[in-house]
Amino acid sequence: MPMPGEGAGSHPCRAAQKDVIFNPVVLIDLMLLHGRAKLHIVNKYTLFSAATFLRDGKSTAGAWDAFMSV
Repeated sequence: MPMPGEGAGSHPCRAAQKDVIFNPVVLIDLMLLHGRAKLHIVNKYTLFSAATFLRDGKSTAGAWDAFMSV
């Protein structure tokens, strides 16, 4: 058994054959919290979630900007 740091290359690694697609399905919820619009995003498969407040709670552009900033 090689010691740590020895035997470089003893564990071959292959690159992915296809492009890797992250976050193929996200669930998005837009809600009001104390009068401010909040965007809550959940990855369907990993259940990772993130939330942010919208700077402009009145437009789809504001929701898109918030989504892209998370």
